[in-house]
Amino acid sequence: NGKADKTKIPGTSKVNFELTVKNTGNTVLRELKCLDWDGKEFHTKESLQPGEEIKVTYTAEVKPDTDYELLVQGKVDNSNQLIKSTWSARLEKLNPQVEVQRTVSGDSLQPGEPFVLNYVVRNTGNVDLIDVVIEESAFGEITRLDSIPAGKSAEFNKELVLEQDTYSKTILTARDAETEREYVYESAEME
Repeated sequence: NGKADKTKIPGTSKVNFELTVKNTGNTVLRELKCLDWDGKEFHTKESLQPGEEIKVTYTAEVKPDTDYELLVQGKVDNSNQLIKSTWSARLEKLNPQVEVQRTVSGDSLQPGEPFVLNYVVRNTGNVDLIDVVIEESAFGEITRLDSIPAGKSAEFNKELVLEQDTYSKTILTARDAETEREYVYESAEME
């Protein structure tokens, strides 16, 4: 069987695969070969004893949403019988995405009067967001959150004072938990 060091990638990326190869039969396997999806040999071993297990690593550039198959083959001792086993991997395309809903509490906004901005931030992507910062272009930082898991939402509010009639847009910055790349979302302006 096998595993990859990533489950989601933003685009073509280097991924480390680790295969666990075990001889589950009762005879020695000879001329063991590990091959990638292009038939390229990336590991060989002269023999694998019954019950013996080895770990083999392989690094390759792969694309998201594509199937990749690794093949392990070996000959049964004292015969030409070829034993083959495959393991396949598919890495999902990383898709950080949020929806921000912003509402104002209060009947009418007057300069110099306090009002409350209410937020619902939904993580509609397929990756957890970490180090989340929400700002308003007209009011500065609203809040910071450690994380918003994929599929979850966060609700919060902040009391502000309107100094003058202004436009403001919500700006969310975060990092995706998988690659730690920065993700930025900007809303439309709200009067």
